[in-house]
Amino acid sequence: MGIGAGGGWGRFAARPGRTRVDPAGTAPIPAWQRSLTSAWQASIVNPLRASLIIDAPEGSVRRALARTDTWTRTASALGARLEVAGPATGPRAPLRSGDLVRIRVDSPISRLTSALHLPARALMLRVEYESGADRDPDPDPSVPVGRHAAPRPVPTLTLFSGPLRSCRINVETVSTAAGTVATVDCRIAATPGFLTPLLRARILHAAQMLLSMMTLVAREPVTVVGAAIIVEQRVLAARRAGPPEVAGLWELPGGKVEPGETDEQAVRRELSEELGVDVTVVGRIGRDVDLGDNSMLRCYRVELAGGRPVPTEHDATRWLGATELDTVDWLPADRQVLKDLQRAVLHRQPHHRLGPSG
Repeated sequence: MGIGAGGGWGRFAARPGRTRVDPAGTAPIPAWQRSLTSAWQASIVNPLRASLIIDAPEGSVRRALARTDTWTRTASALGARLEVAGPATGPRAPLRSGDLVRIRVDSPISRLTSALHLPARALMLRVEYESGADRDPDPDPSVPVGRHAAPRPVPTLTLFSGPLRSCRINVETVSTAAGTVATVDCRIAATPGFLTPLLRARILHAAQMLLSMMTLVAREPVTVVGAAIIVEQRVLAARRAGPPEVAGLWELPGGKVEPGETDEQAVRRELSEELGVDVTVVGRIGRDVDLGDNSMLRCYRVELAGGRPVPTEHDATRWLGATELDTVDWLPADRQVLKDLQRAVLHRQPHHRLGPSG
């Protein structure tokens, strides 16, 4: 059948506004093709954005975004599996610059590919930090940052390999009186290109799910435990080796409570890692200290149950008596419990031999 006015393509082309002849005059361009091409081009030039006001401090939101479990939980909620290849481990491990994120989707196509022993095309993204890439993306909450300190860095995920032609996922945060406004910015292009517009709904759904998960994680309180090892009316203090803003300051050894841990379990794990000792938790010292960003410091009195304190993460330790507590420069958070610590030191306990640093 010829392309004439009397049939087939001719009848379609005769309708006003439905076709356009290209400049060379070789063939008409159907309206659906022009619309699809425009949508595809727009999907590359214009990013897809989703925003949400999160009722949490900006620091908590940015910290949540840099945590591995925020991304793994988001992927799980979307029916996918996400794995991170990097030096840090643990559910709350921070994403660091250079980490690789692998995303696999459990779909009929992926199951068929696995059954046929064909190479799966997982999406691989690289973690980048555009500013402050050399900073710790998940700093110790007990470290004072100051009102005018630079905000925590947030990761940007860019394409490393996989079925997409390009991919860039970035999140911006702004602190307001109503809460923290978080905006997920996605720029994705598929191969072949005409598939890109078809992915828009899924991309927006994934961005909204990420925002929801950020909200949950940002609202989770973070507890930092500090341990006072008291022997013969002296307490063991440890000097920070870093980061630079707190290097040289003193603290009670300890760290963050991991998901599923009790405070007592966290104290024992941290002292085993930092000092190589086993301890028994005796009781609390003082009240919780507010560290900001929905985190708190909680101190405990402990007794040595095995081993001698040898620092592995601090550059020095000292045994201090009740009248010597002011002779070292403490972290601001630890300084708030010094009065309670002094009373605990003066309270007699069964004697133990001091470690080599005593």
